[in-house]
Amino acid sequence: MNEPEIAADTAATTTQPPTEATSAANSSEPNAKNNMSSLYAPIQDALDETERQIQQELTSKDDQLKKLFDQCRHLSGKRMRPALTLLCAQLCGEIVPKHITCATIMELVHTASLVHDDVLDEATLRRHEATINARWDNEAAVLLGDLIVSKAMKLAASLENFDAFNLIAATSEKLCLGELLQEVNRGTIDLDEGLYYKIIEGKTAALIECSCRLGAMFAGAAPETVDSLGRFGLHLGTAFQIVDDLLDVSGNEKVVGKTLGQDIKKKKSTLAVIYALQCVSEQKRIEIASTIKDSDNPATELMPWLKRTNALEFARKAAEKQVALALEELEKVDCSEAGADALESLKNLAQFVLTRKY
Repeated sequence: MNEPEIAADTAATTTQPPTEATSAANSSEPNAKNNMSSLYAPIQDALDETERQIQQELTSKDDQLKKLFDQCRHLSGKRMRPALTLLCAQLCGEIVPKHITCATIMELVHTASLVHDDVLDEATLRRHEATINARWDNEAAVLLGDLIVSKAMKLAASLENFDAFNLIAATSEKLCLGELLQEVNRGTIDLDEGLYYKIIEGKTAALIECSCRLGAMFAGAAPETVDSLGRFGLHLGTAFQIVDDLLDVSGNEKVVGKTLGQDIKKKKSTLAVIYALQCVSEQKRIEIASTIKDSDNPATELMPWLKRTNALEFARKAAEKQVALALEELEKVDCSEAGADALESLKNLAQFVLTRKY
């Protein structure tokens, strides 16, 4: 496989001295990492071991394939899913080697989904770097994502636990179904809130729910505790996606670090758009549909209308409600003295989901 030349504008981004705007964006990354480090402090050693295992999986002896895997290293972001597995493990008991494997699996599945998402969204930027599909092509990105999922499933089999393997496989199925459901409903101007929540619970929240459940399961937690932490993850993941959708229309691309405005451009309904459409006349709905269909930059053109209808605030409050529901589930979990720091980190992580800018 030969690596094609990067487009001139992408190459310029990576080779020219940083501009003032780029420097400002990059300077925000250490602060963000410091904030995450404080949240992950109770499980940092285990997270470091997880990182080593992730890097062992994302490599190849073949030089060309290694270049593809090396590009995946730029996808490493918040590591929230493996951190949730480890925090829930510590909350319920102690972290054991299989937790490291579970945490690695969660991040591999997530990484594969990002590679595939960038193909679907025709995105060219993620984590301030060119995406796999932009640097190589769609074919390479799809195959790489498939390979990473295969690695995750191989690790899942090594757990030698049918319940865990079944949970991971079912979660991967939910993720794909959520993405597929979103794809077949692209351009549906009258998408209702119920279907929107079904989509995001599948494509995003299910994996975060699974991360929490695995942490509790392998710590020997009672079934009701596993269920409570699973629901915590489901609500947290739902809030995460609502905020992600908000950032897609109102975020700063230099801070977020990926191509923004793609949801509306790809005719994917988000909660803010769904709510705003409910607040306008039929004639205005037709105008909006035309803008989404024909505009080169529909997110920018629709922003004044989203603000007038308070659609962004509506979506923000919906995310806050999901976080409140997540914290209610957390209150149901009996926490040992050893798990107190993990509990505090989980609470703070829930608040971070609401306030994050990237």
